[in-house]
Amino acid sequence: MTETRPTLPACNQCERCGYRAAGRKPLCPRCGHVEMTSLETTPDGKILDFVPVTYPPENLKELGKYVSVLVKLENGCNVFGMMLEDPDLVEVGHSVRISKFDERSQALFFRLK
Repeated sequence: MTETRPTLPACNQCERCGYRAAGRKPLCPRCGHVEMTSLETTPDGKILDFVPVTYPPENLKELGKYVSVLVKLENGCNVFGMMLEDPDLVEVGHSVRISKFDERSQALFFRLK
């Protein structure tokens, strides 16, 4: 069985300072330069930080408990996302893969590799 690759969020790199930012940015969040180059987004990365969310906000209540994660993708972009894993299984440095990207809400979901 082949794995279906989810749609991935955009990732851009500033032409001036090299800063990499997730999402479509009209200008660099670090230096304000207006020329950003699109990079190919990679589905794999490593957890930089995480926070278990026991009481989700109203708009995410249907998810139940989840883990909010900051992930450095293999292409160097840092992105925020969510994991529906047991928080006791999640650690900084763990390898993860994007499992779903909801284009409407811009919600990004990861799973452990």
